[in-house]
Amino acid sequence: MHPLTTHSYNQIEVDDVLALGDVREVPAVTIKMPTQRAGRETRQNPIRFKNLLTEAEERIEALDMGDPDAVLAPAYDLQSDYDFWQHQSDALFVFLSGGEMTTYRLPVETEPFVQVADRFHMRPLLDLLASDHRFYMLALSMGDVRLFQGTRFSVDEVSLDDVPDSLQTMLAQQDITGWRPVRFRSVGLTSARDNKGGQHAVSYVVEEELKQRIAEFFRKVDRALQDVLDGAPLVLAGVDYLHDIYRDVTKYKNVLPNGLTGSYEEAKPAELHAQAWPVVKDVLGHSEREARTAFEERAHTSTVSSDLEEVVVAAVYGRVNTLFVTEHAVVWGTVDQQNASVDTFDEQTPDTVDLLDTAAVYTAAQGGQVYVVEDVPDGAQTAAIFRY
Repeated sequence: MHPLTTHSYNQIEVDDVLALGDVREVPAVTIKMPTQRAGRETRQNPIRFKNLLTEAEERIEALDMGDPDAVLAPAYDLQSDYDFWQHQSDALFVFLSGGEMTTYRLPVETEPFVQVADRFHMRPLLDLLASDHRFYMLALSMGDVRLFQGTRFSVDEVSLDDVPDSLQTMLAQQDITGWRPVRFRSVGLTSARDNKGGQHAVSYVVEEELKQRIAEFFRKVDRALQDVLDGAPLVLAGVDYLHDIYRDVTKYKNVLPNGLTGSYEEAKPAELHAQAWPVVKDVLGHSEREARTAFEERAHTSTVSSDLEEVVVAAVYGRVNTLFVTEHAVVWGTVDQQNASVDTFDEQTPDTVDLLDTAAVYTAAQGGQVYVVEDVPDGAQTAAIFRY
């Protein structure tokens, strides 16, 4: 195996993404591709990756940016890592520079893409930093606590290394009893047939001492999750009495009022997403819709612009509060910070940068919000709402 530093992530963190945006290395290689999660189709994952590596090799040579074999060595090793390709999400992002490789496996849609430049292509990850483009689901049960991060496409489980052992284990250690299932005739999400062909659901009577112990456990879970959750909406999933107790103790400000009621200990990610999406779909994208409205209301004023040069310069100087930008378009050019000017080029050269990505990285690094969209306001490639 090639000696290298590898970072592999299944969820995004603001600091990690911004650190990638700061990289200035020749060459910096970005590869992104759709991936298959399961079945025979997973065999196509490394084949598609190999094709993109070939494209990266050709671009490195064409731009005279060094030895492709040396630059891409970590990726060659990854290509032959069978276990890696068997555990994918919906999209793979690979960033290579200076002997280091960072990968992200994320539940989003993407198209095959390769860029070789002096910095990484960051727009897809920056878009996911928008808290209302993602959501979390916390599946609560006596035997387990599972956290999932989701988008409109799917959900993936998030590792919870610092979350306490199961509630069931804690209660057994403390010799706590006192919960009992009570059946009543009803139709619910968690239901089964009774002997007479009707349906019944399971409810729970929770003794006060047990309720206090559950609350104690959930406080520990909630404290551990504060370092993981990042403002995105949180959906609770579990039997109804666990919802009530968790809502009473959590300090997280964005727990959605509606959750999923039932038993989800054995539920697969696809099942969870199918049930969660109706709950979150109207919440996700809310801030983007508000930003679009704000842009329209300020049209024909100096506080908004869809002029490429003006937007890029404003982003570099920290004036952009909200940026809209297309995902796949590339505009090569140079930025003269001293003279606050931008020049565009028809083709990439070793001295040019992707101006759209540059605007996105500077906006995010200085606390602005980036929305990667199919339709930018004014039909432009980028548009911005300025701070002043």
